Amino acid sequence: MCQQVGGTAQDLARFAVQRVPPERMPEGRVQFCEQHTPECLWQARYLRHFNRVRALAGVVVCAEDPVEAGARYARFAGVLPTRESAFVQLHTARGSVLIGTREDCIALLGAAPPAPALAGYALACDDPDAFARRLETLGCAVRRPAEQLFSCALPRALGGAWLFGSDAALSTWARA
Repeated sequence: MCQQVGGTAQDLARFAVQRVPPERMPEGRVQFCEQHTPECLWQARYLRHFNRVRALAGVVVCAEDPVEAGARYARFAGVLPTRESAFVQLHTARGSVLIGTREDCIALLGAAPPAPALAGYALACDDPDAFARRLETLGCAVRRPAEQLFSCALPRALGGAWLFGSDAALSTWARA
């Protein structure tokens, strides 16, 4: 339980993490996190962002063999993979994992590292146009693969790319 101390919240988040050995999931650091105190993490003050991004909608994985990688991720997550255009997609309770070849990831995101790798992240936005304008103001090159869907390669120091958009656009992001 989160505690209130002297008018300020003193939060002690507790969780358990299970990491998969890197050789089992070469695309990136894959782990399962069980939150023991979600009330400490899921507070309105942590969920509001000036950029109007409100959720991590998914992750894009770059794999040499998307079907094989999809099967591994499906076993790990306990979900069934589906084919979505050129990608293998796994739907979870909190978002999706989209697995494709480097070429398919580049077509979607505008950039992708060599496989195996985590290529990018999908973000749900309340105002994707405003977020795109802010990124452009900051000097980022923003692409528009579909209506209300944008992508932006992150600076080299951060790596990867963002795919962001409205809920409707993200519901079909694999087909962009």
